Formats: sequence, structure tokens, C-alpha cells
Amino acid sequence: MRLAFVGRFQPFHRGHMRVFEEFSDGHEVVVVVADAGERTRDDPLSAGQRVEVLESCLNTEVFVQEDHPESDERWCRELLDATQADGVVTGNDWTRRAVQENSDAKVLEPEMHRRSLYSGTEIRTRIRSGDEWRYLVPDCTLEALESRDLVEEISGTAIDYEFDPGWKPEHARN
Repeated sequence: MRLAFVGRFQPFHRGHMRVFEEFSDGHEVVVVVADAGERTRDDPLSAGQRVEVLESCLNTEVFVQEDHPESDERWCRELLDATQADGVVTGNDWTRRAVQENSDAKVLEPEMHRRSLYSGTEIRTRIRSGDEWRYLVPDCTLEALESRDLVEEISGTAIDYEFDPGWKPEHARN
């Protein structure tokens, strides 16, 4: 069976690697980078940057799937046409629903290993705050992020707080 493993991969971490390895045993797995098109605090890496990271980590085809917010059916059809997949691996509720409602493809849900720790949100937060994060990603991701200055790209999306010059601690509410 050919499976499409769909995710944002912001960035690709050990949880993603575990899912890929689990489903690659006995299946042909292609990876699909979900791309909303715009870079935000939650999506600091471009689709191209994420593809580069994934290709340095995995020996498989990597596709980019653009969002089609106006049509779940179109999104699903383009996903399955591009990947020629019989099934979709996802832990995302929207992706699962879109595939189930608009195709006959089988939806496979991975077992999430320590989801609160192996999370793109957690990794991006740690990068921005200067906390240790490197152990949460495979070595190939670490090397790709550092060699391409992508750690700085993620850090650069931190929120800058501005305070009025006259602000004083005693004016704060408890």
C-alpha cells in the first residue's frame, strides 16, 4: 500500500521520524508538506525549506500540498492525485475529516509518542526562548537547520514586546 504522510513539519522532529519509520515498515510512504503559503509565527519555515530538511532526513518522495480553504474536496483530490496514495497517515483532525468525506482512501492514525514534548510548537518555543531543543529532533534535522541558518529563521519570528517608557512595576495589576 502507498501511503501519504501529511504534516506541517515545522520542524521535522523525532515524533515525525517515529511515525515515518512505523509506517514505512511494510508500506511505501511518501511525505506531504502541508503549506498554507504564508509564513507566520506558527509556520516560520517555507515549504521549500521544509522540503530540504525532509530530503536530508528521509529517502522518499516529498511533495508540497497547497491549502485550498474554499474546497476540502479539491485539496483531497489534488493530494491523492499527486501522491497516488491509497491511504493517508495523519494525526490532524481536519486532514482526517477531509480525506474521509471526500475519498475512499484509508486514513491511518499514528500513535502519538509523547505528543506534548515531540511537538513543533514546543520546539519552536524552546528555540525562541533559548531553552534546549536539539534532543527533540533527529541529527539530520539539526544539521539541516543549523547549516541553512534556519534556527535563526525560527528565532526571528518571536514576538517583540514594547513597553511605554513611563511604565513602572507599581502600576501593574496583580
